[in-house]
Amino acid sequence: MSSRHEKLARLAEALLGRKVERIERPGGGRRQSCRLILDDGASVIATRRDGVAPAGLEVRVLRALGSKGVPVPAVLAARGDLLVQSHLDGPRLSEALDAAPPERVEALLDAAFASLARLHDAGSSLGLDATTPKRGHERPWIETLIDRPAAFSRLLGLTAPDLPRDGLLALFSVERPRFVKWDARPGNAILTAGGVAWFDFEDCGSRNRLDDIAWLIGDEFTPDLPEVEARLLERHLPTFADGPTPDEARRYLYAYGAFHTLIRLGLILRRKDDGPWWDHAYCLSRDKPGVTHAAAMRLCRRGARWAAHVPELRPLAAWFGDLAAVVPEDARAPGPPARPPAPSSRPTR
Repeated sequence: MSSRHEKLARLAEALLGRKVERIERPGGGRRQSCRLILDDGASVIATRRDGVAPAGLEVRVLRALGSKGVPVPAVLAARGDLLVQSHLDGPRLSEALDAAPPERVEALLDAAFASLARLHDAGSSLGLDATTPKRGHERPWIETLIDRPAAFSRLLGLTAPDLPRDGLLALFSVERPRFVKWDARPGNAILTAGGVAWFDFEDCGSRNRLDDIAWLIGDEFTPDLPEVEARLLERHLPTFADGPTPDEARRYLYAYGAFHTLIRLGLILRRKDDGPWWDHAYCLSRDKPGVTHAAAMRLCRRGARWAAHVPELRPLAAWFGDLAAVVPEDARAPGPPARPPAPSSRPTR
């Protein structure tokens, strides 16, 4: 058993005044989080964050959202960089989406859209627009985002697309920061009996509400179903637009989403490195990045489709096709990584 998880269990026991009977590691031994089974059979989640500040932010936000009835974990105890939360019972949304028929995918994502809208509204009503960290506001962060095609091109020997840099800098700037989940991946959502609940709020903050939609439907584990996507956006985009017209919101979402796919793809290719692709079931069950050829191709297809919706980004749409062509299929047998990959910096702040 991982010594870090043993230590987490002992700290949780001290905070809760309860005995831990069993430690479970659904995310693997390297995660700073584990599930603890208490002496009465109840399950809780013990997590150590990368510092007191992100842990404090998460505790504050979870308690505030919970006071409004938003489906998030309850904070049972917290001290320093450690928090103990209630266990949300159900599969991750990413697992529920996997191999689901299109009509089921649409219903699941419809519920996820609705729960995010509720989360946003509650956060704003609680003053979290102004009291949570701003995410992705700095010009260097935006420049790094829009320079990703050029960075990929240098690494892979491609011709970088000619993009309207000044226009993108203006488009991705945030005039009205609003509370967002930010890391709104399907892997950070649980399908419960009452709908979709969200967890992992260490990176929440304020930015554009549409960014959460890009995280949700731009994830490598979200099936690429253009007709389903179109219906979802028709129903929900006005709610998330938060001021701009639906056409303006759609343009932003497609543009930002196209670049967001490169964040996910970059993470996947860094984890793969020169090794074989990983096993799909391993990635899904452990909530790892989708380090599979199918996931990488899904991101390339979606990025190309989204970019094609924005006239000035059509060179990027064509470039995604070039990118897909140089991603190796790799005939070696897939499996979990031979050794745990070194932690990489998070490109999401």
